[in-house]
This record gives sequence, structure tokens and C-alpha cells, in this order.
Amino acid sequence: MKLISKSFILILILSGCSKDNGTEDSSLGKMEYQNQKYELDQGYNVWFSELDCGNYDVFAYGLYLTQGIEVYKYDFDDGGKALVTEGEGNICCFNLFCKSADLLTGTYTFVDDVQCSEYVLGEDVFTVGPNDKLASWKRAMNNPTHCAFDVDLTIDWDNYFQGNDPTDEDLAKYNDYQQKLFRVKSGELTIEKNGVNYEININCTTEEGQAITGTYMGPLTEIEFGI
Repeated sequence: MKLISKSFILILILSGCSKDNGTEDSSLGKMEYQNQKYELDQGYNVWFSELDCGNYDVFAYGLYLTQGIEVYKYDFDDGGKALVTEGEGNICCFNLFCKSADLLTGTYTFVDDVQCSEYVLGEDVFTVGPNDKLASWKRAMNNPTHCAFDVDLTIDWDNYFQGNDPTDEDLAKYNDYQQKLFRVKSGELTIEKNGVNYEININCTTEEGQAITGTYMGPLTEIEFGI
């Protein structure tokens, strides 16, 4: 697998939602933060496979809820890959963990970190049980658990992946995204499924102690991105 070490590549999964402007509501959901509402129109379930730390059967997932942003796997000629987010709008990304090869429905509770067969909450360490459903704000499979609203990630990834330096314009977009990004630290996220559609309810708190809530009702595009 090709490894991309530049800090610029951290942008790969992040992007957006636009503010509620009073127009006809055609969205599949909304996030609410600091008395502003941001629409959602796409959802993605990224399967990162089992954590590579022995036979503990703890599986990692990336739940991406976006508006105007596409999440996809970029394949390199040499067999490497990268997970990309591209477009203009908003994104929320949640790193989820459970002992199932399929994303479980139910309530995911935030913890600090997930380390193979154990998870950390404050100063306490617990064993991951068969029915545990966890969201981590520190453990990031590709991107941290976070949201970023009104960001522009219309970046020339082909140019960058071919080994060229990013343009000044693309760097400015990335820096703006970094300034708008905030971490989601605690709370709960509930996932239910009815046929091909999901109902997701978010009731969380940011690293700065501010409330962030949201709902999404619609399909999740499945992306297999084994690590």
C-alpha cells in the first residue's frame, strides 16, 4: 500500500454541509451547531476491516454524513489506495467500532480511545464486549471524528497523487478547512435500519463543550477500504 505522509493528505475524507437558507427542503437530514442548521444529502459507511492487532475481532467503520461532498476510494497504479473526500459543502465523520463484520444498529457511545480488545474512558480501561458499540474521538482510521461546515474541497487530487506539490489555491482551501474543523468528543449516535435506508440520530458535544445534534434518514453508500 502506498503511504502518504504529508500533512496535506489529512484532508482526504473531509467536507461538507451548507447552511439552511429557507429554500425548499430536499435534504436527507440536518446538523445543528451554534444555532445554525446545515443540510445533509449523502451518507457513507466505510468499512476499514478488523483492527490489525490479533484475534480480537474488533472492526472499524467510518460513518460520513455530507452535503455536496463525495467520498470515494482512489486506486493507485501500484495497488495503493487513498480515501478521498471531494466537493464543496459540509461533512461529519464518526469513527465507530464494534465486534461485528457488519455495521451494527443500535446506540454508539463515545469513549476516548479504542485499542485492540480494550477501550479507554478517562483513566479507566475496559474490555470490548460482544454487544459494545463505540465511537472514539481519539482513534482515527483515516480522519478524526469531527465536523466541518461550509468548506471547499474541490481539490485536484490527481495532480497531488501523481507526486506534484499542491497548488496555492488548493493549499488555501485545505487551510480554510483546517480552521473550520472541530472535534466531536462525547455523546451518543444511534443507527437504525429499515430496508436499504438508515435513520441516524446524533446527540453529541464538541471538544470545546458545545452541543451538536443532527439526524439523517436515507441510504448509506458502502465503501470497502480494508487496512
